[in-house]
Amino acid sequence: MIKRNVIINFFWTENSSVKQPYAQTNITNEGGVDLLSCLLGDDGGCGHYVEDIDEGLQSISLAKANREKMFDWARHSWAVEFRGEYARIYSLYDEEYDVVMYLDDFEIALKDWRIFVSPAK
Repeated sequence: MIKRNVIINFFWTENSSVKQPYAQTNITNEGGVDLLSCLLGDDGGCGHYVEDIDEGLQSISLAKANREKMFDWARHSWAVEFRGEYARIYSLYDEEYDVVMYLDDFEIALKDWRIFVSPAK
């Protein structure tokens, strides 16, 4: 089933005096796990780097320009496969642990996440 009508809440939490960004969405798999949130928050303990997010956005642009090809973007534990008009978020440890959403919805979510985690200017 393809997920639509994405609802996302971004917020900061503080753990041991370190602020960390979090996302809460309605893009869950059949078990109710928020896989979009898992992907967005997957920084491997290294912090959120805008450059990594930009790589994901570049992969989306390539996918949109070449709808017949598959492109992907991997984080540390989670990845996204871009094919046609869909984005499939999946675990790098179990590729069948996944959820599918529309590519345009994923692009909006990733752009909003980039704005949220970007340093204030």
